Amino acid sequence: MYSWGGSSGNSGLLGHGSETSQRIPNNLNGSLEGIHASSVSCGPWHTDVVTSTGQLFTFGDGTFGVLGHADRKSVSVPRKAEFLQGPTHCPSSLWCLAHCCCC
Repeated sequence: MYSWGGSSGNSGLLGHGSETSQRIPNNLNGSLEGIHASSVSCGPWHTDVVTSTGQLFTFGDGTFGVLGHADRKSVSVPRKAEFLQGPTHCPSSLWCLAHCCCC
């Protein structure tokens, strides 16, 4: 998976571990490496990725708990939302603007 664009001051919403803007597509390494993404939602403050196995990864501005990690911390690299482990998992589609919805 690749991301690029403006990220200055946006809590790492591109997922590269920094707030640096990327002018060309840059590969996301780490927790998403080798994982098939079935759905991606890019909002102005954070990004969400649903994998083909129903796992949810989020990164960016965590204000108001929008990343789904049971805290309000920002994350600059993809992090798995652990609350969706077990028999409940994220469906194949989601939308993110100022908040996120899975359905």
